[in-house]
Formats: sequence, C-alpha cells, structure tokens
Amino acid sequence: MAPVDDATLSINSLSYLYEHLKEVISEMQKEKKIGLYGVGIQHSLKGLYPECRQVDRMSELSDQFVPFLEYVFQENLGLSNEVKTAPK
Repeated sequence: MAPVDDATLSINSLSYLYEHLKEVISEMQKEKKIGLYGVGIQHSLKGLYPECRQVDRMSELSDQFVPFLEYVFQENLGLSNEVKTAPK
C-alpha cells in the first residue's frame, strides 16, 4: 500500500490517487520531454512506469538501484554503448 492523504481519500474513491498518477505518467510519456523510471520499495510499479525495479529490502537498494541508475544515464545521455538492456 502506498502512502496516501486521508483528506483526499475522505472525498474521493480509494483508487483516486493511483488513477491520477497513471494519468500524469501517461501524459508525460506522450510529451517525451523526460524519461520516467520507477523504483518501488516493497511495491511493484509494473503497469505504471515503462522501466521500473522493485526492491524488497532496504539492504538491496544500493545493489539494485546503482546499476539501474547507470542504465538510465547510459540510455539517456549516451555515456556508453556497453549496456544494452536494463539490469534486473
């Protein structure tokens, strides 16, 4: 479960924030001005972000996040052609 705002939930449906996030991500993807990547901590972001990773324990964060950031920078800044696919 993601953190939520009680005031928002008291007057909207339970899926309001999730649906709004999906809408904003979709609009940003259409504009293609920035790349969107997600890292979920004990939460899957599949279906929201085109590229995402899930970390189950904070102790795994550096092991998974650093290679993922490296991939993101290589893809977007052309720093290296060595990495062709995102690390899992």
